[in-house]
Amino acid sequence: MKYALPDGFNLPRAAFVLKRDLEKNPFRALHVEPGDTVLDVGAYVGTFAVSALQAGAARVVCFEPYAQARAVLERNLAAYGARAEIIAAAVAPEDGTAVLEIQGLAGNQSIVPSKYKKCKGSERVQTVSFRKMLRRFRPAVLKLDVEEAEYDILASLERDDLLPLRDIFIEFHRAREHAAEIASISACLGDAGFTEVEPVKGRSTWRRGVGQAVHVLEETAMSTEDENNTALVILTEFERKLAACTTLGEAKMLRDEAESLRYYAKTMQVGLAAQNRCALARFLVEHRLGEMLAKLPRAPGPGRGKKVGTDKQSFLGRLKAEGIQYPDARRWQRWARVPEAEFRGKLEAWCNGDGLHRALDSEDVHQRVDLWIQDHLTPAQEARADRRWARSCEEAEYSSAPTEEERREDAWWETEIGQRWEEAAGSSQRLQWALKALQRLGADVDRQLALVDPLVDCVASGMEAAKEKLFAAPTA
Repeated sequence: MKYALPDGFNLPRAAFVLKRDLEKNPFRALHVEPGDTVLDVGAYVGTFAVSALQAGAARVVCFEPYAQARAVLERNLAAYGARAEIIAAAVAPEDGTAVLEIQGLAGNQSIVPSKYKKCKGSERVQTVSFRKMLRRFRPAVLKLDVEEAEYDILASLERDDLLPLRDIFIEFHRAREHAAEIASISACLGDAGFTEVEPVKGRSTWRRGVGQAVHVLEETAMSTEDENNTALVILTEFERKLAACTTLGEAKMLRDEAESLRYYAKTMQVGLAAQNRCALARFLVEHRLGEMLAKLPRAPGPGRGKKVGTDKQSFLGRLKAEGIQYPDARRWQRWARVPEAEFRGKLEAWCNGDGLHRALDSEDVHQRVDLWIQDHLTPAQEARADRRWARSCEEAEYSSAPTEEERREDAWWETEIGQRWEEAAGSSQRLQWALKALQRLGADVDRQLALVDPLVDCVASGMEAAKEKLFAAPTA
């Protein structure tokens, strides 16, 4: 992750150590993806939190018990609105209160009494249970810098508490004195599927699921100069693991492993073919996740302000419990409409074509899925699938039977005007995708895209207006 501060960031003069950290970037091995939820435990004035938000994090939750530092933190995060949340409490093994020893705005406040530093003051602060915060926010990334409180906090965890996490950064204080505790923490993280990707004195970055995969990647890369052979080993390993996945939790962990390995392949420059095969493995797992989500029972509630009327877990509640964002679930479900063999075939064909020159990303997958849907599903079938997903997620009492409005929409697609709108929408979208493909290959098509993009929007809005006009008409 890039560690940089925007113009106007409030950095106390006493925080001279942070200026040195900005040059060294202790978070360089930490991977923050767009859409991630991040916990910043020991946020201080927000240097890490702001960097994570600039990296694309959807939400950063900051814990800072010291009032003076928190006032600066609030000013630094004000521009990010609801994406940044500040909790005025110290993280501890249990809820309650604790005495915070204060060293001033230079940092180093701690709820663990220091034997070496002279305390300038103290105040009683609220504490919140670390386990409860992990279950509440389900973060993908954790940064923990709490001045010797990390040992008690991490010792309170159980293995399942770590399930949502993909990347962890821990600053260990007084590491020599706590060598045995650090060894125990490292063993627990290893048992939970994490690998230490960049050990530095007193600081440690961990990523889930890359241990064996990185070993395979390194061994294969050293034993052969053939990138395709390295890529084949990677994909074969993931196919074996994917076949054994039976739960959402297992599949999500495998997805995180594939993404971590893709990032590792990119940063270690082991070759574009290997990088694209790691990306292909990730997208195959996401396709499987879409299939699993489509089979989940849609229990009543919650949604649109309605209360849950059953003890069963709602669909949205299940997503939250698994640490899956709604937009991700929606995207994976759409990909799952394409049969797995065809989905794999399209991406492998891409890897053997465009993939020889550039990296595979989700936009390439979107385009191929949309083209398949246009070729194999009528707009009525696609609209019906979209409605089923939305209603099953949002309605408190979901019934699979179509409503009167939905029956009228289905009938509209069968009319001549509906079929003409289908042709217009398909043609405009295909032209837009073709121009974007040329643009990514370096062609100068900005002027053409400036004309086509509004055309696609115009066709879509015209189609919706035509349907609304039909719905407004009185029924016979």
